[in-house]
Amino acid sequence: MHCTGSPQRPTATKRREAGITILVVEDEQFVREVTCEILRHAGYRVVQAECAATATKMFLRQRKRIRLLLCDAVLPDSSGALLSQTLRRLSPELNVIVVSGYPSGGRPEAGDTESANDFLAKPYGAASLVSRVQAGVRKESVREPVQIQAR
Repeated sequence: MHCTGSPQRPTATKRREAGITILVVEDEQFVREVTCEILRHAGYRVVQAECAATATKMFLRQRKRIRLLLCDAVLPDSSGALLSQTLRRLSPELNVIVVSGYPSGGRPEAGDTESANDFLAKPYGAASLVSRVQAGVRKESVREPVQIQAR
C-alpha cells in the first residue's frame, strides 16, 4: 500500500501469537489493505476477502489454519452475522470479531443470530485492532458476546 505522506507504523510487539492466521473480510479495499498491513506488522498471517462468498471459499481451503474471523458487519453479499454462522458450522471453535462503522458508538441492534465474540467500532486505530485480535486468538473476550443482527 502506498500513501502520500509518511504513515506511522503501529508499535505492536510480536508475541506468541505470531504466525497465527486471521481471515479479514472487508468490502472497502483501503480499509481491508490497511487492516491487513497492521496485522501482518504485528506478526499475524492474513487471508483476506472482499465478500462472504470469497471468504467462505478461502476458509474451506484453510480452515485448519484460520483461528479468527475479523469481518465487517455489512458485506455486499451477506452480513458478518450470517458469515460467522456459516463458518462456525464448519469450525465451531472459530472466534469472531465483527467490525462496523455504525454511528453513535452503536452497533447493530441485538438479534437472534449467533453472537460475535467481540465488536470493534470503525474507525479503529492500530493499537486497538491488535489488542482485540490478540484477545480473540487467545479466546479471551474483551466484552461479553455481542449479538449481531443479520441483515
